[in-house]
Amino acid sequence: MATGHLDIALPARIESLEVRELQAEEGATLQDLFDGLPDYATLFGDPGAADAVSTFLSLPEGKDYEDKFLFGIWDGVRLVGAGDLIRGYPAANVWTLGLFVLDMPHRGQGVGRALMGWVEGAARGQGAAWMRCLVRPQNEDGAHFLTALGYTKESELPSSNRAVYQKPLG
Repeated sequence: MATGHLDIALPARIESLEVRELQAEEGATLQDLFDGLPDYATLFGDPGAADAVSTFLSLPEGKDYEDKFLFGIWDGVRLVGAGDLIRGYPAANVWTLGLFVLDMPHRGQGVGRALMGWVEGAARGQGAAWMRCLVRPQNEDGAHFLTALGYTKESELPSSNRAVYQKPLG
């Protein structure tokens, strides 16, 4: 089965986890994931009660929801991670991962690396030549994670307090 707007086969199995598109009715579950992250402020800024709603709705200028893939990472019935992927931004051959998070028990075990490999493969399979990831400058663990995966810091976006890491998908 593929998503309605992106040709990504779902659900996908990564390690012992399942990846599938998040639905609007799962907003409270996504908010619970955010609320349970002790490092949320470092990862994303000051927490708010509507962060999940914002994640479902946010789009870069010039993009529409057909280009957005908000996915959940499930361990059985429990949401343990999420990602927000935008196709063709800021250029047609670039995909941007603006959010990628795993709960604490799933970090440091190779799960994130496996999930990023899956994300990169999905993008490459749809013609992306580059993957771009946005990270808050104070998220040093996120920056180290991306660097270990071959990403290089390309620039900073002061207006959104994000650093841009990029990698060719060759």
